[in-house]
Amino acid sequence: MEKGIELFNTVGCLYCHKIGDQGGIRGPELTKVQNRLTKEQIIIRIVNGAENMPAYGGALSKEEMDAIVSFLLEPDKK
Repeated sequence: MEKGIELFNTVGCLYCHKIGDQGGIRGPELTKVQNRLTKEQIIIRIVNGAENMPAYGGALSKEEMDAIVSFLLEPDKK
């Protein structure tokens, strides 16, 4: 989970997405994203992007993607 946290903070996710009391407000709040989206849906959003989100499919390795997704699925992330 530590690698996922590190990547979330360094690849730019934190600028737009809030988790707990940290992060931006441009994108959806992700503290409880695991209650709204499945693992597959999260991966699709990260790979393809969304309305205001760039696609990260070509920017992240499989290991980096797995780390970020595992972090986002963690119920006790802060």
